[in-house]
Amino acid sequence: DDEYNHARQWTANPTIKRWGCALASMVMILRYHQITQLPDGQELTPQTLNQWLRQQPDGYIGGGVNWLAVTRLTQLLSREHRTPKLEFNRQNGPLTTILAQAVSELHQQRPVIIGYPGHFLVVDGVTQPELPPTPDRILIKDPYYPYHRLGQHRSAEEVYTIRRFRPSQTDLSYLL
Repeated sequence: DDEYNHARQWTANPTIKRWGCALASMVMILRYHQITQLPDGQELTPQTLNQWLRQQPDGYIGGGVNWLAVTRLTQLLSREHRTPKLEFNRQNGPLTTILAQAVSELHQQRPVIIGYPGHFLVVDGVTQPELPPTPDRILIKDPYYPYHRLGQHRSAEEVYTIRRFRPSQTDLSYLL
């Protein structure tokens, strides 16, 4: 029930539960990479990541999670706890391309965040990896819906974006 970003400014239902699918998906990715706490020692949860992002001058952009701010967080934590720095990459494309890229990342033991209009979720597995990926073969962790396969979403065919977070040795300097 915590307020997502500064959502009271633009909605009557400003909660993380309503708007925090990208935030919760990001926490799942960070935890997969053994990043479990914030620089102040708090446990990493959607609520605490939301608080951290709200304290950053660029934590949210246009109401949405600034993925590069999160990579900056991984850099801070890497120095302190020797956890991985995660490099961000986003790509848009048709569903077949996005699913093929997701499966490629999964083969390298890296879950991804995919999105369709209004929603984000984590892809963390595939059944029958030897076959071309289809929504029914893609296993997900959805922060809002109780689905376990992408094909359960009626909007699965609208998936158009993938967000990858790869361990990196770079300094993660970017222009946004």
